[in-house]
Amino acid sequence: MKLQLTKPLCFFDLETTGTDISKDRIVEIAILKLHPDGSKETLESRVNPEMPIPAEASAVHGITNEMVAEVPTFKEQSQKICDLRELVFDQNTEEVVSYLSITINPDSLAQMQIAFPHAVNLKNSVQLQIDENDPLELNYAYCNQSACFIAEIIADNFINMFKAGNQITLKVLLLDNREATITYSLLGFTAGYNKLLETVNS
Repeated sequence: MKLQLTKPLCFFDLETTGTDISKDRIVEIAILKLHPDGSKETLESRVNPEMPIPAEASAVHGITNEMVAEVPTFKEQSQKICDLRELVFDQNTEEVVSYLSITINPDSLAQMQIAFPHAVNLKNSVQLQIDENDPLELNYAYCNQSACFIAEIIADNFINMFKAGNQITLKVLLLDNREATITYSLLGFTAGYNKLLETVNS
């Protein structure tokens, strides 16, 4: 069934330290925003709960204390929930199969996150190439119930390559040993990134 929207609609999914709303904290937040024109935006972010995650909760969502030890708290993230994101959809199902996002963390560093479906082979790295430049090898950082992720702090020279480029090509190995290629357009990246910086610094 296709929704007939007249205004944007957001769906939220939370992973927490438990089920007691008076004391438990968020450890991961995901937001899906649907627009009337059919376009979609997603946000997924780990959160430091500032308290230990019980083993029982980790057994449910797979998020451990080590995974959130270095990420910002909810207070830090809620001040600026903003990122630059591009999504890749399955042409048949219209489901999101991958996305690439750029955020600015509390230390003013740019962080890139790329999401992949669970069908990827985690033993192999991902090859990222911008136009005809030499490819880079990136390793998976973690997986959750929805996807597997690469998470990297990226330097200014890398951002400049994005700004000067036309296309990102990702090559991944699947569990059945087939190679899959995912492409992202870099058209409009410079304007989008500058707007992201303006929003974060405002």
